[in-house]
Amino acid sequence: MAYYCGAVYNSGISTGHWERTYYHPGNNEYMPIWQMVNQYNWHGAHHAEQIISLRKRMGW
Repeated sequence: MAYYCGAVYNSGISTGHWERTYYHPGNNEYMPIWQMVNQYNWHGAHHAEQIISLRKRMGW
């Protein structure tokens, strides 16, 4: 996930585009693109940590 976010960051998107907003239906709010990328990065890492923890706990 960190690679993906780095690729997005380095894609040449201008500062103004990072501030553009979109509607997030789950949160029922508009949020800037930079916040969405940050949130999805955290969310993916959180799920990965849950899987790693489960594997350790179950001895897989």
